[in-house]
Amino acid sequence: MDEFILGIFEKRSVLKGSTLYQLLTGRRTSSVLVYGCLNDLLPFWGLFPRLSEEAYQGILKQLEATGSLEQDSTGFYHKIADESSLSLEKAAVLDALDNFRFNKSGEQGWRLIRFAIQAVSEYRRSKNFVPLETAPKYTEPVRQLIRSQGVAARATLYDELSCFFSELPERIADELAQSLTGYQMDGKADYQLLPQSLLEKPWQELAIKARQQLFIKTVAAHPETISYKLYQQVAFSDANQSALISRRLFQAGASMEDVMAQRHLKTGTINDHLIEWALSDSEFPYSRFFDNHTLDILQQLSGEPVAWRYGDIAQKEAIDYLTFALYQIAAKQEVSLCS
Repeated sequence: MDEFILGIFEKRSVLKGSTLYQLLTGRRTSSVLVYGCLNDLLPFWGLFPRLSEEAYQGILKQLEATGSLEQDSTGFYHKIADESSLSLEKAAVLDALDNFRFNKSGEQGWRLIRFAIQAVSEYRRSKNFVPLETAPKYTEPVRQLIRSQGVAARATLYDELSCFFSELPERIADELAQSLTGYQMDGKADYQLLPQSLLEKPWQELAIKARQQLFIKTVAAHPETISYKLYQQVAFSDANQSALISRRLFQAGASMEDVMAQRHLKTGTINDHLIEWALSDSEFPYSRFFDNHTLDILQQLSGEPVAWRYGDIAQKEAIDYLTFALYQIAAKQEVSLCS
């Protein structure tokens, strides 16, 4: 775990220790999520939901003792050593993770598509195979696929997999291919496909999660495919369900006041929902939440928006936190906002 934490500091050499802990354990407040976005840490959000604060602080103290990190008086930790502490294999795991977007849906999407491959492969060839999945959320979409397309789905899924694997790193594609099960073919267990250096904690779990997420991220870029339609059955398993309800009301044309009245929620909670939506959806309608006057004020401020602090700006300008946070997120995502 020490090595993983130090690997995070190789991506951002100065980090707030307390906020990093909240992010790694999956705290879903706006301040944590926006911090994760602005510091490129959202891929690591919620990776260790059961990590105790005591254990985490022990890791930081150990890294301080070895001279790898140094804490300043404001609670920020600075990486001291210049050289990388990670092997290429472990660095590749960190680069492949996208846990805020695919924490649950990455694994579930992969399981669903893998089961579809097995079932379609066995269809009309064998009646006695042991299914990889038995839960209805996996079996029902696959049953519907076979009912609608039958044997034809076999060639379609084969072509789709060939396309997906061609877009993935060769090692990842090879590991995923070897894990597939079908007619007269048994896939290998996840741990059997990992190099020796990734079999220790927490790297084994992270490596498996990373390759599933990278695969589903590739699938998500191809909405025309059967695989994408299967993935859509579990795509929203990562979403805050309350935030998802608010999002759908906004998408239906409701105003801020309408959503607050219908949901009986406070402004701060709806703000949280909007910020989470902006962080998870590249099609977020930013223009709906900016008036021209406020946008003019923000665009005239000096410095990089991602480095601004709300407390500093709010002392000079009458700007609410939601508008400020959305502007920072849009700047980080390089979304053009015109007044």
